[in-house]
Amino acid sequence: MSIKNSKNYLGILTGTSMDSIDIAFCNFEKKIPNILLFEQYEYPEKIKSQIRKEFDLLHLLSTKFEEKDNWKECEENITNLYISIIKDFIGKNKINEDDISGIGVHGQTAFYDCNEDEPILIELGDFGRISDNFKFPIIADFRQSDIDFGGRGAPLAPLFHEYVFSLKDINQIVINIGGISNATILMKDKIVSGLDIGPGNGLIDLFMRTFFKEKYDNNGEIAQKYFKDFNDDKTLNLLLDSMLAHKYDKSIGNMVINLHFLYGYMDECNIDSQILVQKKGSQDYYGKLVSLLTSLTSKNIINFLISNNLKNIDEVIICGGGVKNKMLMKLISEELKNSFQNVKLIKSEDRGVNHQTIEACLFAWLAMNYLTGNELNYENITGCSGSQLIGGEYREGLSMDLLDIPTNEGDDNDKD
Repeated sequence: MSIKNSKNYLGILTGTSMDSIDIAFCNFEKKIPNILLFEQYEYPEKIKSQIRKEFDLLHLLSTKFEEKDNWKECEENITNLYISIIKDFIGKNKINEDDISGIGVHGQTAFYDCNEDEPILIELGDFGRISDNFKFPIIADFRQSDIDFGGRGAPLAPLFHEYVFSLKDINQIVINIGGISNATILMKDKIVSGLDIGPGNGLIDLFMRTFFKEKYDNNGEIAQKYFKDFNDDKTLNLLLDSMLAHKYDKSIGNMVINLHFLYGYMDECNIDSQILVQKKGSQDYYGKLVSLLTSLTSKNIINFLISNNLKNIDEVIICGGGVKNKMLMKLISEELKNSFQNVKLIKSEDRGVNHQTIEACLFAWLAMNYLTGNELNYENITGCSGSQLIGGEYREGLSMDLLDIPTNEGDDNDKD
């Protein structure tokens, strides 16, 4: 299989919160990727509602989530949407397909449960059919590939964080606040560990959609408005303490991005969850719960730093959609100052990486590593067995099993 010399790759994904579909055109000539083009596409409400309805129905009926046949219509719609977006992005930006070495595609995670002996993942997207529409190869199945090699399938971001953020003589923690928050520990430009640490934006966004009919808490305005009322509510603070005591695995499934996660803790604390289930609460009550969920994300991050005794950290880098939530960033900043001395809090932009583009760029980077035969070692992150070629290739309808797998001999993409 011939490999192009070009270092231009596309990356496309939608996260667990389904707030948008992001696509980036990246060049990897240098350590800091050059984002040539980037766009966020609207996620059609009809498809989102269809996926959420299917998920809630299966949860209610305790149906086996791993039966992917339940998701056939959803997968067909996601596949058509991805094909349309990639074509639109290439066409309107006048990108020559011959200038694209490949595209890293992350489909829609419909269900992910990592609390089993063998993780269960349902990722929607017919990657073979997507490949039939383009000259360049489609690289996908990153999470399933990691699972097949003995890993948990998540998080995938930490090795990319090491690639773009690590600096000699500086100890760093990179916190990516997406639907779920994950952390990367970098000591003197070497990755020590990477793991999921708790809910990020996902639960806040879901609550906002359900009770405020908004996609998200814009700038954290609702959380800020009701924060004092929440602080004065002893019952809700007991609920927060109970949720903070939750022990997460290093990889977190999307069950925590679900209101049943919140309802369960309300019932444990003798708080009537039917107030939410039947939508009988006041806007003030809902507002206090937005403050609670925002505090949950912030305190989980600080508790992670404290529990891991990370006193020698020089800086904490925040990236992902959480950067846009001003109230969340304020809480993290204040609690970081209270718990640690001389630790600098910065955004990914301060290191030359736009917080909006980083996840799409991650999948472009994963595609580059696959196509150049560069094996990645997720052993200390997901539990994957040693260095492996992560992903699968689809080209003209052929699955990865029918294609030659490249080796890493002669690879010149190492960041050093």
